[in-house]
Amino acid sequence: MNMIITLIISIIAISIYAVSEIDYQKKLLINNAKLDTKIVIEAITASLDFNYRKDAESVLAKMSIRSYLKDCIVFNRQGDLFVSLSKKKYRQADYQFDVTRPYRFDDDRFYYHSDILDKKQTRIGSIVMVISTRAYQDRIATFIRKVLLLFLVIFILSFILSSFMQRFISKPILKLSNITRDIRNKHDLNIDVHYQSKDEIGQLFSNFNKMLRAIREKESEREMAEKEQERLQLQLQQAQKMEAIGQLAGGIAHDFNNILTAINGYADLALTKVESDTQLSKMLMVIRESGKRASDLTKQLLTFSRKQIVEVKTLDLNETINGMEGMLSRLIEEDMDLEMHFDQPCFIDTDKGQLEQIIMNLVVNARDAIRQNEGSNREKLIKVQTGTVTIETD
Repeated sequence: MNMIITLIISIIAISIYAVSEIDYQKKLLINNAKLDTKIVIEAITASLDFNYRKDAESVLAKMSIRSYLKDCIVFNRQGDLFVSLSKKKYRQADYQFDVTRPYRFDDDRFYYHSDILDKKQTRIGSIVMVISTRAYQDRIATFIRKVLLLFLVIFILSFILSSFMQRFISKPILKLSNITRDIRNKHDLNIDVHYQSKDEIGQLFSNFNKMLRAIREKESEREMAEKEQERLQLQLQQAQKMEAIGQLAGGIAHDFNNILTAINGYADLALTKVESDTQLSKMLMVIRESGKRASDLTKQLLTFSRKQIVEVKTLDLNETINGMEGMLSRLIEEDMDLEMHFDQPCFIDTDKGQLEQIIMNLVVNARDAIRQNEGSNREKLIKVQTGTVTIETD
């Protein structure tokens, strides 16, 4: 397509140039004829006015050195032949010209006509110059050959240039366009365009690959951001659930603690009314001990729900963990075992509810870790062990 357009433009340009050149050669021929006619008129005006033929013939004889001048015909004011270069007989009626166009072409002859005026601008005759157009035709023919040769050269150069552009420009760009269309249709960014060149097209392909890599990185970052957002959203939902559970547990524990206060209070009151060694006293002691344990569980729930006031006091870590064994056993699954190993008594200053919450969280994390490795053949055992460690600081 590019080659056809180039050829059309070349043909139009060459045609315009050829027409202008032919018109220039035509104007050059007319101007030369006009100049020769003026020279002859200035030389024979007096001879024509006084009817001196020999003087006029000598003037025409001098003009014969011009090889392109085939004849020069002079008529007097009556229209009769005065002189001619070829000595032939001519009639003025055979050489009539339009006033606006005093020349004409006839085969290989060019005729130019002009009136001869005296000093008073009175017409005393006319002249007709007969000029051979062979030189004019030869120049036109030579020019046409040059034009055809130029057209052939332009055609060859256009073909070579078009082939070069198609191979090194059009095809690579078309390849890049097809790859871009495939990326758009398939939504596949894992493509690298290979083009072995260091020119502008090679730079274009290199920059295209860089753009694809940048888009892939941005897409990967976007996917990671979306996954992180989903993870945070799940954490937020889980936190909201835990907050709701904590609020529910706190409400239940608060109401249950009121009930336990009445039970423990009446148990203590009943113990004061009975003797210590009786069967009834032992039963009341069991009720009070169970109420105390239930009260401790209530405090754990209140701590979990952030409604229990922190009360720091000295506790035996071993005793506290041992008292949680029942609750910790209920937190793990049936196919898991719980073992406790205690070192020498270990006293720490802390809030009992918060300490129990820490121990409970550690056991729950261990349980979840065992669940994640459920496919392995490892023993499903949770060990809770205490000990004293000395940490030295610089």
